[in-house]
Amino acid sequence: MSNDDEASFRYACLELRQCIESIAYAKLKNYKKVVPESQFSEWHPKRVFDFLLEMEPKADKDYHLNIYEEDENGNPKKLVFSGDHKTISLQYIKKNYNKIGYYLHTPTLNKQAEYHEASTKLKRYLDKLVKELEPIIDCTFDSRMGIAAHFNCHDCGQSVYHNLETIKIGKNIRCLNEQCGKIYYVENYIDEKPLVKPIQMKITCDCGNDIYVDQHKVKENTYIDCECGDRYLIDKRWVYRKET
Repeated sequence: MSNDDEASFRYACLELRQCIESIAYAKLKNYKKVVPESQFSEWHPKRVFDFLLEMEPKADKDYHLNIYEEDENGNPKKLVFSGDHKTISLQYIKKNYNKIGYYLHTPTLNKQAEYHEASTKLKRYLDKLVKELEPIIDCTFDSRMGIAAHFNCHDCGQSVYHNLETIKIGKNIRCLNEQCGKIYYVENYIDEKPLVKPIQMKITCDCGNDIYVDQHKVKENTYIDCECGDRYLIDKRWVYRKET
């Protein structure tokens, strides 16, 4: 970036974008033993962190780790490792990953004027990113605490992974396939394994047929058709009540 020209800035954007990808994929490697690599070989950073946060709610948080050797009674005896882990957050990826990518493409005609204006502020923005990412790159360790389990999505067939230690009855689990997004809830446990069911709205038709509509597909002013030919409108109605 010391060259202070547009071509160098654009190359710096590419390097920083790849840097964010490398951080995300390095964290994902912690799950290679429990999740087949074919499942996440083409995931982009946002989806990686969606998965990581499903497995460990604090996966995008910095932390300090001490590891002790234990005595014969299981008590800490000797400190064998101490270190700080630094990482990026899902919010950081949402804010910066696509913004960097914006400068890697030729802007459309109606964006060219503002593109030039944004480019004049680019060096300051890139310098800020470098300072933020540097301590994360220098971090030498990571850890995985969650116990991974999975089931196959009823709609798309892809594996839906979750953390056995944090999942509870009533918790929602979402399929991370961006073309799917089906939402399930944990109904019960059978033989220490969670029984999951899709969250659906039930419409009982006049013909007696029950129509089930996935929650994530329910949208206002859409129609649901029954096999008998009847059609139902999904509508949201405003109500009011007197405050007491």
